[in-house]
Amino acid sequence: MKTLAVLIVLVTTGWTGAARADGVSDAAASFHRGNDRYREELYAEAAVIYEQVIEDGYESGALYYNLGNARFKLGENGRAVLNYERARRLIPRDPDLRSNLEYARSLTGPPVTGSWAHRQSDRLSGAFSTDETTLWMGVLYMAFLVLLALRLVTRRARQQLDQALWAAGCLLAAGVMLAGFKVYDERFVVRGVVTSGPVEARFAPEAKATPHFDLPEGAVVTVLMRETGWAKVQRPDGKAGWVEQGALTAL
Repeated sequence: MKTLAVLIVLVTTGWTGAARADGVSDAAASFHRGNDRYREELYAEAAVIYEQVIEDGYESGALYYNLGNARFKLGENGRAVLNYERARRLIPRDPDLRSNLEYARSLTGPPVTGSWAHRQSDRLSGAFSTDETTLWMGVLYMAFLVLLALRLVTRRARQQLDQALWAAGCLLAAGVMLAGFKVYDERFVVRGVVTSGPVEARFAPEAKATPHFDLPEGAVVTVLMRETGWAKVQRPDGKAGWVEQGALTAL
């Protein structure tokens, strides 16, 4: 576990958000203005500035990371986890982000352990960003085509080319599987964070229903379905229940 001091580290890298060409400089200026407010310990003002940049259609791992730090300093652990998780999709291997997310998660109480498959899925989804996966897919595809062309036009080193072609094909197949998993995970699996909690998950979508289990602020859950002000959510261990939608914020 990292100490609290880690959580005040501020990302000072250049603006890396993917956005329209026009207005990027304004977004970058706002981003750095938010950083200035953070350094001055005006965390609420910094958070408002960061969130306005996001509402304007710009994003980056550094932006979500800094917003998570600001929310944590304001005592809003749920919103801190939310933004750290959003940052993780863009900068999954950033060491400061991992430390801060781990610390913020530890404040939600004892972790709910999921199945082996769930743990591996979470580890895989956090290993590479979608952009990185797409880039490596392109590189592997081009390498496969080059090796295939060499195999067809030359009679030398056939055995070595066959081995290289087989290896490139296996890597390409693995890349396709990883890309497919990430597309499915990010576009079809709906996740949310308890940002207004702790909350009780109930057996039915009504306030008078019997409580099933508690969800602390900052808990990350999978949203299975929605019904008029309620959402059926599932914990990593598979246990499911209904919570009011207002307690959740979608990733």
